[in-house]
Amino acid sequence: MRRAVVVGAGIVGTSAALFLQDDGWAVTLLDPLPPGQGTSFGNAGIVSLGSVLPVGEPRLWRRVPAMLRDPGGALRLRRRDLPRLAPWLWRFLR
Repeated sequence: MRRAVVVGAGIVGTSAALFLQDDGWAVTLLDPLPPGQGTSFGNAGIVSLGSVLPVGEPRLWRRVPAMLRDPGGALRLRRRDLPRLAPWLWRFLR
């Protein structure tokens, strides 16, 4: 049996370990931090596409200015990227 060690028990490490197990590997999962204290801490153990902001909905454009001003907010854009992103952003907001 093939063996693997996955370092990091966040969502990515755990997913990798599960896929390796499904492929027949014996997996040891290691993390230097206690459960729930790494990069997955902020999502409270939930993987939910439906609650990721910003959600594309008709009134979103009204909230965009406030979201851009919020340094910890869900929406961040660099001005230099706007010309390249403009077509996608327009379709998203439509």
